[in-house]
Amino acid sequence: MGEQLLVLLIVALAASYSAWQLTPASLRQRGVAAFARRCAGTRLAHVSPALARAAAKPGGACAGCGARGQCPVGRSQH
Repeated sequence: MGEQLLVLLIVALAASYSAWQLTPASLRQRGVAAFARRCAGTRLAHVSPALARAAAKPGGACAGCGARGQCPVGRSQH
């Protein structure tokens, strides 16, 4: 029983990490902003700045875009 719970926890964490990395940065930022508004007066409010920094970083979804380290996410295209 304990092994099954451990495997379930590992699979859930891996799925969460994959979903976070493959979600576009703009969608992650909107989700973090909604989380910050919802948890503004609670003990979870101190988590919001760290999530905002993590959401601003480009994830694995940008690996083949050809920007060569200069991610255009959040900037206007000319």
